[in-house]
Amino acid sequence: CQQKQNTPLETPVGYTWIPMLQNGRLRTGHFCLPVSLEKPPQSYSVLSPDVPLPGMKWVDNHRGVFNVEVVSVSTLHTQDQYLDKFFALVHALDEHMFPVRIGDMRIMENNLEAELKSSIAALNSSQLEPIVRFLHLLLDKLVVLVVRPPVIAGQIVNLGQASFEVMASIVNRLHKYLDSSQDQHGRNSLLSSYIYYVFRLPNTDPNSPSPGGPGGLGGSVHYATMARSAVRPASLNLNRSRSLSNSNPDISGTPTSPDDEVRSIIGSKAMERSGNRMSSHTETASFLQTLTGRLPTKKLFHEELALQWVVSSGSVREGALQQAWFFFELMVKSIIHHLYFTDRLESPRKNRFPERFMDDITALVSTIAGDIVSRFQKDLELVERLNTSLAFFLNDLLSVMDRGFVFSLIKTYWKQVSTKLYTLQSPTVLVFLRLDFLRIVCSHEHYVTLNLPCSLLTPPASPSPSVSSATSQGSGFSTHVQDQKIANMFDLSVPFREQHYLAGLVLTELSLILDPEADGLFGLHKKVINVVHNLQSSHDSDPRYADAEVKARVAMLYLPLIGIVMETLPQLHDFTESHNQRGRPSCAGGEEHEGEGGSMISQTVAMAIAGTSVPQLSRPSSFLLNTTAGRQHGTFSAESSRSLLICLLWVLKNADEMVLQKWFTDLSVSQLNRLLDMLYLCASCFEYKGKKAFERMNSLTFKKSKDMKAKLEEAILGSIGARQEMVRRSRGQLERSPSGSAFGSQENLRWRKDMTHWRQNSEKMDKTRAELEHEALIDGNLATEANLIILDTLEIIVQTVSVTESKESVLGGVLKVLLHSMACN
Repeated sequence: CQQKQNTPLETPVGYTWIPMLQNGRLRTGHFCLPVSLEKPPQSYSVLSPDVPLPGMKWVDNHRGVFNVEVVSVSTLHTQDQYLDKFFALVHALDEHMFPVRIGDMRIMENNLEAELKSSIAALNSSQLEPIVRFLHLLLDKLVVLVVRPPVIAGQIVNLGQASFEVMASIVNRLHKYLDSSQDQHGRNSLLSSYIYYVFRLPNTDPNSPSPGGPGGLGGSVHYATMARSAVRPASLNLNRSRSLSNSNPDISGTPTSPDDEVRSIIGSKAMERSGNRMSSHTETASFLQTLTGRLPTKKLFHEELALQWVVSSGSVREGALQQAWFFFELMVKSIIHHLYFTDRLESPRKNRFPERFMDDITALVSTIAGDIVSRFQKDLELVERLNTSLAFFLNDLLSVMDRGFVFSLIKTYWKQVSTKLYTLQSPTVLVFLRLDFLRIVCSHEHYVTLNLPCSLLTPPASPSPSVSSATSQGSGFSTHVQDQKIANMFDLSVPFREQHYLAGLVLTELSLILDPEADGLFGLHKKVINVVHNLQSSHDSDPRYADAEVKARVAMLYLPLIGIVMETLPQLHDFTESHNQRGRPSCAGGEEHEGEGGSMISQTVAMAIAGTSVPQLSRPSSFLLNTTAGRQHGTFSAESSRSLLICLLWVLKNADEMVLQKWFTDLSVSQLNRLLDMLYLCASCFEYKGKKAFERMNSLTFKKSKDMKAKLEEAILGSIGARQEMVRRSRGQLERSPSGSAFGSQENLRWRKDMTHWRQNSEKMDKTRAELEHEALIDGNLATEANLIILDTLEIIVQTVSVTESKESVLGGVLKVLLHSMACN
């Protein structure tokens, strides 16, 4: 019917209704309802209109005549039968109300355990949409079931394993079907926001009035500790005889009274045992809250999570490995919350965690390292994620656990990877993973202090020394170097690698990858050099190390870098090629080179000043004399060589002059000459190019781009068609463009991947004059700084050798480097 204008609402012809809830669930979907001619009483609305009510008149003899669809928009009702059942059972435990009615089922307390376990397993069948809408609440309830296994009908219900399994399944489903909501690290935004904003340990909020609040199960329900004996692998060697709980019949121990339990908790070892010693919640909760003002923690989530992960197997373990980042970050936040709410952040690190938890962490890291080693050739994508997640986990543990213990975990990983490397013919991929692991671990904010830069080089009892909290948390720059062996400070010796553990790993990896005999590792040169370069850059920008004396202590961690660069000198890029005709010692009889700045110093004159009549070096196997002998393994790229030399100059600049002078005294003549060769190369590498060089490079790029544009216009206008160009290209008859920027006979190699002319021209953009001036300014400052460091080092060498018998054979080389530095721009 069409509604008439300005007419009152017509008289209703009938009434119908839908009860909102049916068995506790919203009624939604399509309905065909009968219509009553009379308005029913209010109490009739609890019944469905399908029920024939006495004394009512119905349209069309009580047939369905009114069609309607109801869609729910609710943040309270899940509209998923599996989630509804799970939340209803958890609510029944929370309120301790039995029997529980779910739909047509009436669940008594004696079969609540079986129904609860089946409801947890059935969560895998839930639809993804309600899981996403109620994800945070669902995860909270699962965490509570892990931490607080309830006591139903006098029996402990172990729900930790079932909760961990369904948690792993839900996390993988979210990653699989919501891949568009992942960040750059592959982490699902819903899960990461849950960890960061929502997750907290149950009953740790100081403002929480009771354990029955919204964060967990409480009320009159009893909780107890889960048995740890039957499912733990024998390889963990954790079967120690100790009393854990008087409420678990599976654990042997002498039952204690609540008073004894309280005395034990508040005794001398309360902080160490509070996560393991349990008692009935209703017997001791109020008493402990009266004494300590805090409800007792019955079970710690990070301990149970580590245990369940270690003992898991099959598809559950695989699911946890797929998204290891989630469980690692969840474990770290649980640890930090536990330390904060129990006031342990200031306690000694060795006493913060029980031995069982540390054993579980050791077993977990060992098994994951084994997975990385055994699966990197089959599933590289998974192994890369797993390797990165493990590295970030250990990085976080360095902030909260005993550093010596974390070093032992790193050693466990390192040992397994190194053992595998010895059996591989092509170790590039595994070395890449290990290097990435090391880069992440060493990005810790207290990296310098962790390396104990001021401790004596005395070998500890263990290769991974366990540092006490007082030493590890104290200032890293409060002592002075006493009686150190200079040779151990500049070599990757055992004392150095044991005392400066992380720095020793970094420099050992650098030495291994840069070794010319290392097959297949040439592609990792840039990556490993960047690790060292980034570390030193972070030290320079850190205000904690601004003081010169402090920075000298930091530079001590990198003293072996000098020897490493000296060993790899023959493989470095030859920056002296542009100086072959203006004073380079290897160019005997060369002509003088006329540069932009005028005539340079003649090589013959330089040799005469140096005290040598012929242009020939006296030091054997010099890099400057022999440019091909040591290069059969290939040279480094110019970029990698430049970064490595910058790291070297940083060490020479910041190291203690007395330490350098003592080390130079112990060097032989050939080693000093190689050091001078290295400084010679640095002078060439960081030579100031000037604004004209940058402008010339920019104009050349612009010219090439204009040539390409002209060729494109020529092809579009039709003077040369695609077919004709292909024919001429195949015959090798394509003429060079008028500008000479075409590649001649190489033009027919247009689509070869190693010919990157087209890509480079499309990527390079014209730089503004301000950018060119800024680059020239940086280049000039770097050239000035490099030459000042070279001069300072030459002065230390001169002071060292001036009192020795080898001064005549060394001072000549010093003068050559000095003259070469003056000859460079």
